[in-house]
Amino acid sequence: MIKPEIFTLNPGFTQSLILILIYPLMLLILKKVFGKVPYKIVIVGTIAFLTAIVLEGLILFFIAYIPFQPFQVIITNVSVFIPFKLFLIAFLEELFKYLPIKKYLDRDYKEVVIFGAAFGAAEAVVYGVNLAIMPIPLTGIITTLIIPFLTRVVAVALHMGLSLINFKAVSTQRIRYFILAVILHMLINSAAKLYL
Repeated sequence: MIKPEIFTLNPGFTQSLILILIYPLMLLILKKVFGKVPYKIVIVGTIAFLTAIVLEGLILFFIAYIPFQPFQVIITNVSVFIPFKLFLIAFLEELFKYLPIKKYLDRDYKEVVIFGAAFGAAEAVVYGVNLAIMPIPLTGIITTLIIPFLTRVVAVALHMGLSLINFKAVSTQRIRYFILAVILHMLINSAAKLYL
């Protein structure tokens, strides 16, 4: 039997396990809702998120370390850097939803929902791994464990919704829906930074 004290040893590790559990939980829920889960779509959604986050990191790295005057203005000015980063994250993550939906999915809304759930669950796993690497002090079970878990569950739902907006962009061949997804993503991230 696991002793309760284990949760006070490394709360970041405990959080990481809880967030990583979102991935198999998401698979179980999808299987319950849709019956058969096409794991190819789950893999595509996971790879799409990982590709977006790697590109985000590379772009931010180059902006920080290449001695180019416009880059220096972005990186040294908080009022420029924060909107730039919010736009970069929203644009790349929505782009890597839009492209797979256009190229690899059968244009079925169920596949798009599964894809979006996998995208969001992969994000939860990455956040979970980050928490394991950089543990935070335990301030209470609700703020340390329950709120991060619920936040990530909501994030998975939001990625599913934004994936459906990208699906609309692909199916109607109207780029304005993609732009709408990027703007909504930026607004959601801005609100999360302000209130969480």
